Amino acid sequence: MRSTSTFLFMFFTIVSSLAMALQGMDPNSIVSRSTAIRVTATNIAAALTLPTVSTSATTVSVDSEYPGTAVPRMLAARKRVGDVFSNGGFDGDWGDVRRKLLWCGGLRDLPDAAPGQGYTGHAFNDFNHVDLTCMAEIAADNENDGAVAGIAVGNRLGTGIRTASLPELGAGG
Repeated sequence: MRSTSTFLFMFFTIVSSLAMALQGMDPNSIVSRSTAIRVTATNIAAALTLPTVSTSATTVSVDSEYPGTAVPRMLAARKRVGDVFSNGGFDGDWGDVRRKLLWCGGLRDLPDAAPGQGYTGHAFNDFNHVDLTCMAEIAADNENDGAVAGIAVGNRLGTGIRTASLPELGAGG
């Protein structure tokens, strides 16, 4: 049996691979995009067969390896990926597919918001913003202290995370 953290790693690897594959493809080639999305969706569906973490109304689930994970939110996001895959999948125009990925992860598409204020226009659209993490509310205001190379020190994202997050997926962002 694989752990939840293994599933997360696989999910993010698959989504990252999709985004990077699409970066290098001819934007006018629908066949290339649709093939990459179909292959990735198949891999996501395979990953969805992993066991889930059980939760109850009286217990807060914590991922022991990644304690900043909003476990119920992650499980709801995982279910949404399965629902999308079962209902036509991730084929189609990249903009529509990207919005489905955001929705699956519980994020609004806010391409006109200011960075740090809920802007999600960069999500899955560049080399760096190619994964989606369901984080616990207590982790939303964490800032980079320099430990993550290439990310601004003191990168304040808490307000933006709360603004862009869809509440129906559960607590966190």
